[in-house]
Amino acid sequence: MAEDVEHSLASLLRISDSLNSTFDLETLLDALGKETLELTGAEAGCAGLRTARGMSCNHFLRGTETIPFIYDCGPGIGWPGRALAKGSYYLTNDASRDSLITAQVRERFRVTSGMCIPILDSQRDIIAFF
Repeated sequence: MAEDVEHSLASLLRISDSLNSTFDLETLLDALGKETLELTGAEAGCAGLRTARGMSCNHFLRGTETIPFIYDCGPGIGWPGRALAKGSYYLTNDASRDSLITAQVRERFRVTSGMCIPILDSQRDIIAFF
């Protein structure tokens, strides 16, 4: 238990350092995404922002690797778009049968399960996702 608390505190400290280390939004999103993966024990994922078109990310993160990946999805399209349309998180344990993930994404990144967690502002509007 003490080890888990120590691990979580170390992750939060790294996140705090990331927030104070740059004003470059892409660098910040990647750093926060990597820390989210570390904190949750997930293998891979992406972090993105809400845009005029919906939700958008520019990188796929796997461990310490940052892979260029342009992914835009409107409300209701893809996991981030579904989270945007419904205003809540999305979770699937079977990506092979999930209509919200394209075969291209599933095959390119070997996605078998996943979740999308929206980040809310003070008015509870979604501004980003992990």
